[in-house]
Amino acid sequence: MPKRAHSSHRKKDAQMRKLKKKLKQMEEQIRKIQSSESSESDHTYSKEESSDSESSDNESYKQKDDMEIEAPTQDFSVLGSKPNDEDEIGKSLHEEIIVRWNTYLQKGFDKTQREELMAKYKLPVNCKMLIPPLVNKEILPCLPKSANENDYFLIALQKQLAHGLTAVGTVIETMISVEEQAENIKTLADACQLFYNIHYAISAHRKYKIIPYLNQDCRKVAKTMNIEEFLFTKNFAEAVKNEQAMRKASSEFKKTTWQPINLPGSSGTHHSRHLNYQRPKYKGRMKNQRREEKKPLTRYRTFTKERKHNRQQ
Repeated sequence: MPKRAHSSHRKKDAQMRKLKKKLKQMEEQIRKIQSSESSESDHTYSKEESSDSESSDNESYKQKDDMEIEAPTQDFSVLGSKPNDEDEIGKSLHEEIIVRWNTYLQKGFDKTQREELMAKYKLPVNCKMLIPPLVNKEILPCLPKSANENDYFLIALQKQLAHGLTAVGTVIETMISVEEQAENIKTLADACQLFYNIHYAISAHRKYKIIPYLNQDCRKVAKTMNIEEFLFTKNFAEAVKNEQAMRKASSEFKKTTWQPINLPGSSGTHHSRHLNYQRPKYKGRMKNQRREEKKPLTRYRTFTKERKHNRQQ
């Protein structure tokens, strides 16, 4: 008996979830019909049509609900949570908005339209960080042509982001004094957070692509430089010189460091051995043998010299 009660309770919960889902679908349909109204005549006509459709839909939903209530429902919770591939998908937007977005996302727009929009929303004076950072003058000669072209392309993207953020900022400024617009302001602020994070990510990517073309000292300094007006700050050349001076000073310190003394039996000169070092006896014997081996050779040399002298006489 308790098992049956538990299963019936699950059935009721499943039916309630389905009914709620259907109600949401009906509300979305009503909202779409109302938003697509362009005139008052169409508005009245759509209301009548929507009321008829609502009644017919209600009847069809009631019939489906009766069928579902009669049909036994199965519990699939034992299989685990159902994967949802549409976690990032939210509610639908107005069709007039989506039509334009799809076109621009698929084809983009021409240069003249882009320049007009950027000229319409000029960057604010008190936010210079929206301006894409420049490559330092001392680094530009180090880059090949392909790297320069790629960097210019990323700068153009950052400029468009900067002007788009400016446009959103002007709307937020007009709404910020209205308390009723607090929720809308928060939504726009969230969008701005995503946009200026992309702006920073492009700058970081530009640095990552330029660093491999620098030498070892410049790389070490470049990784520590913050992004400001320039990708590697204004004082990049001075910082590199300081790094080279420090490295040179440290190498000079290494030259004057204490050298370890070679122990007996190790390779090295006689002067590197300690004072109490005694030459092994076998080395003395070998030295005497070498002297004896060299004697016949010296005798032969003196003999040849005497013979030459006698011939000259």
